[in-house]
Amino acid sequence: MYRKQFILICLLSALVFFISCEKEVLIETGHPEKLCLNCILNPDSLVTASLTLSRDVENSSNFNTVDNATLELYTDNGFHDTLVSLGSGRYQLNHQPLEGVSYNMVVNHNGRNKIRATTTVPGRASVSWITDTTHISSPASGSRVFVRVDMSVHDNPNETNYYWMKSIETNAVFIDDFNRDIDTESKYGYVYYSYIRFSDIGYNGQDMDLTFERRSGIKWYLWSCDTHYDQYLKSTYKARLNAEKDLPFREPVQIYSNIENGYGIFGAVAATQIKF
Repeated sequence: MYRKQFILICLLSALVFFISCEKEVLIETGHPEKLCLNCILNPDSLVTASLTLSRDVENSSNFNTVDNATLELYTDNGFHDTLVSLGSGRYQLNHQPLEGVSYNMVVNHNGRNKIRATTTVPGRASVSWITDTTHISSPASGSRVFVRVDMSVHDNPNETNYYWMKSIETNAVFIDDFNRDIDTESKYGYVYYSYIRFSDIGYNGQDMDLTFERRSGIKWYLWSCDTHYDQYLKSTYKARLNAEKDLPFREPVQIYSNIENGYGIFGAVAATQIKF
Protein backbone atom coordinates (compact mmCIF):
# COMPACT_ATOMS: atom_id res chain seq x y z
CA MET A 1 0.00 0.00 0.00
CA TYR A 2 2.72 2.45 1.02
CA ARG A 3 4.77 1.45 -2.03
CA LYS A 4 1.86 2.30 -4.37
CA GLN A 5 1.38 5.66 -2.64
CA PHE A 6 5.10 6.40 -2.98
CA ILE A 7 5.08 5.60 -6.71
CA LEU A 8 1.98 7.78 -7.23
CA ILE A 9 3.61 10.72 -5.42
CA CYS A 10 6.74 10.35 -7.58
CA LEU A 11 4.67 10.34 -10.77
CA LEU A 12 2.72 13.44 -9.71
CA SER A 13 5.94 15.22 -8.74
CA ALA A 14 7.50 14.42 -12.12
CA LEU A 15 4.40 15.72 -13.91
CA VAL A 16 4.51 19.00 -11.97
CA PHE A 17 8.24 19.31 -12.74
CA PHE A 18 7.80 18.93 -16.51
CA ILE A 19 4.84 21.33 -16.55
CA SER A 20 6.87 23.92 -14.62
CA CYS A 21 9.72 23.58 -17.15
CA GLU A 22 7.59 24.74 -20.04
CA LYS A 23 8.19 28.34 -20.98
CA GLU A 24 6.26 30.41 -23.46
CA VAL A 25 8.57 32.50 -25.61
CA LEU A 26 7.12 35.50 -27.40
CA ILE A 27 8.98 36.66 -30.52
CA GLU A 28 8.80 40.39 -30.96
CA THR A 29 8.15 41.54 -34.51
CA GLY A 30 7.64 44.90 -36.14
CA HIS A 31 11.14 46.24 -35.53
CA PRO A 32 12.02 49.42 -37.48
CA GLU A 33 14.14 49.00 -40.59
CA LYS A 34 17.89 49.44 -40.18
CA LEU A 35 20.79 49.52 -42.57
CA CYS A 36 22.52 46.17 -43.09
CA LEU A 37 26.17 46.29 -44.25
CA ASN A 38 28.14 43.28 -45.47
CA CYS A 39 31.81 43.81 -46.24
CA ILE A 40 34.74 41.40 -45.87
CA LEU A 41 38.17 42.90 -46.52
CA ASN A 42 40.72 40.72 -48.30
CA PRO A 43 44.25 41.82 -49.26
CA ASP A 44 43.88 39.90 -52.55
CA SER A 45 40.72 41.76 -53.64
CA LEU A 46 39.30 45.24 -54.05
CA VAL A 47 37.10 46.59 -51.26
CA THR A 48 33.50 45.57 -52.02
CA ALA A 49 30.38 45.96 -49.91
CA SER A 50 26.63 45.43 -50.10
CA LEU A 51 23.99 47.54 -48.38
CA THR A 52 20.36 46.60 -47.79
CA LEU A 53 17.54 47.36 -45.39
CA SER A 54 16.64 44.86 -42.69
CA ARG A 55 13.22 43.23 -42.75
CA ASP A 56 10.86 41.72 -40.23
CA VAL A 57 11.37 38.03 -39.44
CA GLU A 58 7.86 37.26 -40.72
CA ASN A 59 8.53 39.01 -44.03
CA SER A 60 9.69 36.55 -46.71
CA SER A 61 10.13 39.10 -49.50
CA ASN A 62 13.51 40.05 -50.95
CA PHE A 63 15.69 42.52 -49.09
CA ASN A 64 15.45 46.11 -50.31
CA THR A 65 18.81 47.34 -51.60
CA VAL A 66 20.19 50.80 -50.82
CA ASP A 67 22.03 52.70 -53.58
CA ASN A 68 22.01 56.31 -52.40
CA ALA A 69 24.19 55.97 -49.32
CA THR A 70 27.72 57.24 -48.67
CA LEU A 71 30.24 54.61 -47.58
CA GLU A 72 33.47 56.11 -46.23
CA LEU A 73 36.59 54.11 -45.41
CA TYR A 74 39.03 55.28 -42.75
CA THR A 75 42.38 54.02 -41.45
CA ASP A 76 44.36 54.98 -38.36
CA ASN A 77 45.71 57.88 -40.45
CA GLY A 78 42.21 59.27 -41.03
CA PHE A 79 39.90 59.40 -44.04
CA HIS A 80 41.00 57.13 -46.90
CA ASP A 81 38.35 57.21 -49.64
CA THR A 82 34.65 56.85 -50.50
CA LEU A 83 33.23 53.70 -52.10
CA VAL A 84 31.48 54.05 -55.47
CA SER A 85 27.91 52.80 -55.96
CA LEU A 86 27.59 50.09 -58.63
CA GLY A 87 23.81 49.75 -58.29
CA SER A 88 21.67 47.01 -56.70
CA GLY A 89 23.10 47.83 -53.27
CA ARG A 90 26.70 47.09 -54.32
CA TYR A 91 29.64 49.41 -53.64
CA GLN A 92 33.33 49.20 -54.54
CA LEU A 93 36.63 50.96 -53.97
CA ASN A 94 39.72 50.58 -56.15
CA HIS A 95 41.92 49.66 -53.22
CA GLN A 96 43.27 46.37 -51.89
CA PRO A 97 43.35 46.34 -48.06
CA LEU A 98 46.74 45.93 -46.40
CA GLU A 99 47.62 43.24 -43.88
CA GLY A 100 47.96 44.53 -40.32
CA VAL A 101 46.02 47.74 -41.02
CA SER A 102 42.86 48.67 -39.10
CA TYR A 103 39.93 50.02 -41.11
CA ASN A 104 36.79 51.85 -40.06
CA MET A 105 33.69 51.94 -42.29
CA VAL A 106 31.13 54.73 -41.81
CA VAL A 107 27.80 54.63 -43.69
CA ASN A 108 25.58 57.70 -44.02
CA HIS A 109 22.05 57.59 -45.42
CA ASN A 110 19.43 60.35 -45.31
CA GLY A 111 16.76 59.71 -42.69
CA ARG A 112 18.55 56.79 -41.04
CA ASN A 113 21.04 56.43 -38.24
CA LYS A 114 24.68 56.47 -39.22
CA ILE A 115 26.25 53.01 -38.92
CA ARG A 116 29.89 52.16 -38.43
CA ALA A 117 32.23 49.25 -37.72
CA THR A 118 35.95 48.53 -37.35
CA THR A 119 38.16 45.60 -38.32
CA THR A 120 41.86 44.79 -38.69
CA VAL A 121 43.16 42.81 -41.65
CA PRO A 122 45.09 39.80 -40.29
CA GLY A 123 48.38 38.58 -41.68
CA ARG A 124 48.49 35.48 -43.85
CA ALA A 125 49.17 32.25 -42.01
CA SER A 126 52.70 30.87 -42.21
CA VAL A 127 52.43 27.21 -43.21
CA SER A 128 54.86 24.42 -44.10
CA TRP A 129 54.10 20.83 -45.07
CA ILE A 130 55.54 17.59 -46.35
CA THR A 131 53.69 14.86 -48.23
CA ASP A 132 54.09 11.14 -48.74
CA THR A 133 52.13 9.13 -51.31
CA THR A 134 49.78 6.64 -49.66
CA HIS A 135 48.09 5.07 -52.66
CA ILE A 136 47.05 5.57 -56.29
CA SER A 137 43.49 4.88 -57.34
CA SER A 138 42.73 2.49 -60.20
CA PRO A 139 42.91 3.78 -63.79
CA ALA A 140 39.16 3.32 -64.06
CA SER A 141 38.67 6.20 -61.61
CA GLY A 142 41.33 8.41 -63.15
CA SER A 143 44.55 7.21 -61.47
CA ARG A 144 44.32 9.81 -58.71
CA VAL A 145 47.25 10.10 -56.31
CA PHE A 146 46.50 10.36 -52.58
CA VAL A 147 49.05 11.66 -50.10
CA ARG A 148 49.51 11.85 -46.36
CA VAL A 149 50.05 15.48 -45.37
CA ASP A 150 52.04 16.54 -42.31
CA MET A 151 51.29 20.25 -42.03
CA SER A 152 52.49 22.82 -39.50
CA VAL A 153 50.89 26.22 -38.92
CA HIS A 154 53.52 28.58 -37.52
CA ASP A 155 51.49 30.91 -35.34
CA ASN A 156 52.24 34.63 -35.22
CA PRO A 157 52.91 35.51 -31.56
CA ASN A 158 52.08 39.19 -32.12
CA GLU A 159 48.38 38.74 -32.89
CA THR A 160 45.43 36.57 -31.97
CA ASN A 161 44.71 34.28 -34.89
CA TYR A 162 41.59 32.39 -35.96
CA TYR A 163 42.08 29.79 -38.68
CA TRP A 164 39.57 28.12 -41.01
CA MET A 165 40.19 25.37 -43.58
CA LYS A 166 38.07 22.97 -45.64
CA SER A 167 37.02 19.97 -43.59
CA ILE A 168 39.54 17.15 -43.19
CA GLU A 169 39.75 14.01 -41.08
CA THR A 170 42.22 14.81 -38.32
CA ASN A 171 42.58 14.17 -34.60
CA ALA A 172 44.49 17.37 -33.80
CA VAL A 173 43.53 18.34 -30.25
CA PHE A 174 43.21 22.08 -30.94
CA ILE A 175 40.37 21.78 -33.49
CA ASP A 176 37.11 23.40 -32.33
CA ASP A 177 34.42 20.72 -31.94
CA PHE A 178 31.40 23.02 -32.42
CA ASN A 179 30.64 21.37 -35.79
CA ARG A 180 31.92 17.86 -35.05
CA ASP A 181 29.57 15.04 -36.00
CA ILE A 182 29.77 11.32 -35.20
CA ASP A 183 30.61 9.15 -38.21
CA THR A 184 31.46 5.53 -37.39
CA GLU A 185 32.81 4.94 -40.91
CA SER A 186 35.38 7.75 -40.73
CA LYS A 187 38.98 7.26 -39.66
CA TYR A 188 38.57 8.72 -36.17
CA GLY A 189 34.86 8.10 -35.66
CA TYR A 190 33.83 11.70 -36.31
CA VAL A 191 33.91 14.33 -39.07
CA TYR A 192 33.70 18.11 -39.19
CA TYR A 193 30.85 19.81 -41.00
CA SER A 194 32.12 21.78 -44.01
CA TYR A 195 35.15 23.44 -42.34
CA ILE A 196 37.55 22.98 -39.46
CA ARG A 197 38.17 25.93 -37.14
CA PHE A 198 41.00 26.48 -34.68
CA SER A 199 42.66 29.41 -32.96
CA ASP A 200 45.99 30.08 -31.27
CA ILE A 201 44.40 30.43 -27.83
CA GLY A 202 46.67 28.31 -25.63
CA TYR A 203 49.11 27.91 -28.56
CA ASN A 204 50.19 31.50 -29.16
CA GLY A 205 53.51 31.60 -31.01
CA GLN A 206 53.73 27.80 -31.27
CA ASP A 207 53.59 25.40 -34.20
CA MET A 208 50.25 23.63 -34.57
CA ASP A 209 50.60 20.29 -36.37
CA LEU A 210 47.92 18.50 -38.38
CA THR A 211 48.13 15.15 -40.14
CA PHE A 212 45.55 14.09 -42.73
CA GLU A 213 45.16 12.46 -46.14
CA ARG A 214 44.28 14.35 -49.30
CA ARG A 215 44.19 13.90 -53.03
CA SER A 216 47.34 15.34 -54.61
CA GLY A 217 47.37 18.28 -57.03
CA ILE A 218 44.47 20.24 -55.49
CA LYS A 219 44.82 23.85 -54.34
CA TRP A 220 43.92 24.37 -50.72
CA TYR A 221 43.47 27.51 -48.63
CA LEU A 222 44.03 28.28 -44.97
CA TRP A 223 42.07 31.34 -43.93
CA SER A 224 43.31 33.67 -41.23
CA CYS A 225 40.27 35.62 -39.98
CA ASP A 226 39.89 38.63 -37.75
CA THR A 227 37.79 38.12 -34.61
CA HIS A 228 34.64 39.60 -36.19
CA TYR A 229 34.61 37.46 -39.32
CA ASP A 230 35.53 34.43 -37.21
CA GLN A 231 32.55 34.89 -34.90
CA TYR A 232 30.27 35.61 -37.86
CA LEU A 233 31.33 32.37 -39.61
CA LYS A 234 30.97 30.31 -36.45
CA SER A 235 27.49 31.61 -35.66
CA THR A 236 26.43 31.14 -39.30
CA TYR A 237 27.52 27.49 -39.34
CA LYS A 238 25.87 26.87 -35.96
CA ALA A 239 22.61 28.19 -37.40
CA ARG A 240 23.03 26.05 -40.52
CA LEU A 241 23.63 22.96 -38.37
CA ASN A 242 20.43 23.72 -36.48
CA ALA A 243 18.53 23.89 -39.76
CA GLU A 244 20.05 20.81 -41.40
CA LYS A 245 20.66 18.45 -38.46
CA ASP A 246 18.02 16.80 -36.28
CA LEU A 247 19.29 18.10 -32.94
CA PRO A 248 16.80 17.44 -30.10
CA PHE A 249 18.19 20.08 -27.71
CA ARG A 250 19.30 22.74 -30.11
CA GLU A 251 19.19 26.38 -29.06
CA PRO A 252 18.44 29.37 -31.30
CA VAL A 253 21.57 31.00 -32.69
CA GLN A 254 22.01 34.74 -32.96
CA ILE A 255 24.08 35.55 -36.06
CA TYR A 256 27.04 37.66 -34.97
CA SER A 257 27.19 41.30 -36.06
CA ASN A 258 29.67 44.08 -35.25
CA ILE A 259 27.74 46.89 -36.98
CA GLU A 260 27.00 49.79 -34.63
CA ASN A 261 23.36 51.00 -34.99
CA GLY A 262 22.69 48.43 -37.73
CA TYR A 263 23.14 44.85 -38.85
CA GLY A 264 25.58 42.81 -40.90
CA ILE A 265 29.31 42.18 -40.73
CA PHE A 266 32.47 44.18 -41.38
CA GLY A 267 35.35 41.74 -41.11
CA ALA A 268 38.60 40.67 -42.73
CA VAL A 269 40.35 37.53 -43.95
CA ALA A 270 43.72 36.69 -45.49
CA ALA A 271 44.16 33.42 -47.38
CA THR A 272 47.29 31.29 -47.64
CA GLN A 273 47.31 29.05 -50.71
CA ILE A 274 48.50 25.47 -50.25
CA LYS A 275 48.94 22.81 -52.90
CA PHE A 276 49.48 19.21 -51.83
